[in-house]
Amino acid sequence: MQNSEDFQHRIWQQYIGFLSTPDLLLDRVLIPYPNLDLGKPINSSELSLSEVNLVELNKQNYLGKRVELFFKEWLENIIEAELLAFSLQVIEDKLTLGEFDFLWKNNNQYFHTELVYKQYIFDRDLSKKEVECWVGPNKKDFLHFKLKKLNENQFPLLYKASTENILQEKLGLEAENFQQNLCFKAQLFVHFQENQFHFKGIYPKAIVGKWYYFEEFNQQAFNPFQFSIIEKQDWPILPQLTSKMDWFSFEEIIQKAEEFINEKRSVKLWMKTPEQVFQLFVIW
Repeated sequence: MQNSEDFQHRIWQQYIGFLSTPDLLLDRVLIPYPNLDLGKPINSSELSLSEVNLVELNKQNYLGKRVELFFKEWLENIIEAELLAFSLQVIEDKLTLGEFDFLWKNNNQYFHTELVYKQYIFDRDLSKKEVECWVGPNKKDFLHFKLKKLNENQFPLLYKASTENILQEKLGLEAENFQQNLCFKAQLFVHFQENQFHFKGIYPKAIVGKWYYFEEFNQQAFNPFQFSIIEKQDWPILPQLTSKMDWFSFEEIIQKAEEFINEKRSVKLWMKTPEQVFQLFVIW
């Protein structure tokens, strides 16, 4: 395991960023399952990661896997819940029907939580239906497809016959023992010319920045500002919590961003002005 202070500080920043990321869904407009409330904002100066989870985090380079371990950390060490199962697969006749992200117990109550962490842009040209305009920055991974999967597959999985057998064998419990909820955290970006900032079923505070096509970004009057490229692992990090960044001029960042765009990869940037740091995506 990497024991460097830099590594541990980077992981800590990602963890704080994950916990601070807003819930995506407002009430139950788009999905009938309740949001899991992770509680009030945490005093980050007093928050640390357990050694066990740090070891596991060191093995995982994918953001999605790290986010799962951050949630596991929250369960075990923030609210001191009992984790019953993590990524539990349901298999029937050698066919995988699906898996449960987290089954856990707290204060004699049992929960099934589906965990989602996403970054979406709003592209009004994609559809006449508002919810179908939310897509990942690389123009894949649509929000409405994710909601459909949660509604039609992930949550109903609890009541499959094969699931009942697994719950009985492994936990001595039944499906009826569990309350189901959703931890869907996301950072949303709207086009820099978009005038609408309230969307049906979407929590407004999840909108954290703007996005530009590369040609649009290249034409902005951003010469006075500095920029930093954010690796995917670091997408959750809050700009105000880090000081160890490489900053580039607008001219330099155009050249670096163009390399991503030529490979049809969108790039997340921080833009530093004298007043604050802004998050943005540049899209191919």
